[in-house]
Amino acid sequence: MLKLVRTALTAAILTAIAVRLRRRSRQEHPGQAPGHTGAAPAGSGRPRRSGGITPLLLTSGAVVAVVLLVAAAFLTPAAPPAPTPSPMPTPSMLAASSPADTPSPAGTSPLATAPPTTPVGASPSPSPELLAPSDLVCRPAARPALVRPVDPRVRRAVTHQWRRIERWLKRNAPRTYATLGAPAGPRRIALAEARMGVEFPDALRASLLRHDGAAHFGLLGERLFGVREIRALWREYCRDGGGIVPGEDWDDRLIPVGGQVEGVLLVSGEDAGSVVEVGDEYRSTRPGGLRVRSYYGLLRATADGLERGRVGQWRPRVADGVLTWSIRA
Repeated sequence: MLKLVRTALTAAILTAIAVRLRRRSRQEHPGQAPGHTGAAPAGSGRPRRSGGITPLLLTSGAVVAVVLLVAAAFLTPAAPPAPTPSPMPTPSMLAASSPADTPSPAGTSPLATAPPTTPVGASPSPSPELLAPSDLVCRPAARPALVRPVDPRVRRAVTHQWRRIERWLKRNAPRTYATLGAPAGPRRIALAEARMGVEFPDALRASLLRHDGAAHFGLLGERLFGVREIRALWREYCRDGGGIVPGEDWDDRLIPVGGQVEGVLLVSGEDAGSVVEVGDEYRSTRPGGLRVRSYYGLLRATADGLERGRVGQWRPRVADGVLTWSIRA
């Protein structure tokens, strides 16, 4: 903007000088017409112009100068602004700087060099070395409760076995049939898996989605556990420290699924879920002399025993509409 003003002022001054010179030349020859001079010199064949040439040249020169100045004003690049020098750090500034502003040594981060702090009033968490093995097992890492889909083939197979059981109970033991629980919600099952740190086998989840336990019916036993009982018993067995069998460690992958006369049926959380029967002084992989390799196998063996009247050493008995199981060699 300042360059444009400067250019305009220069052009105005040059124009004023040109006009001034033209007026002065007219005053020096008042009797002559603007375009004529005295007689032409001898030997000249035509008259010579004078007087108007000088102002014309001056005016043209002024115009050319204005054009050059304007062109120079637009074509000349603007100088970059001078960098502002940064102030030198003072001892007070260095003392007030935070640890995050100070570069850390190579290979370390500021967070790694900062000492750990404990909130006021909160007790520090015990280190893993101070926790008993049962505490470590019973405190699985936190994870979100994700609802996992059940394999459709497994669900159809489980539903088929449950229909066999329900049909037999409804016809022969109606009072036991009435104790079958309502379906469990998928969210409740997912929450139990997250709290226990164990994924239930698909067959167990499909069974819980049909009946969330039963008060007076069990798979070759006395009682079928629901989701809430499974979680409670799992925590109880975990906190026992030495497992439910003296001298043996608790396997946190085992899931209690049903109660027996003198023990508990458990299934493994791995693969299809092998079945184990555990009592006060024993642990067996052949409950009632029957080799059961999965939770689905336990469900099918129960349906077979009801319809055939015997499976392995198990015998179904009904009295007053109530089913009980007995073991006979």
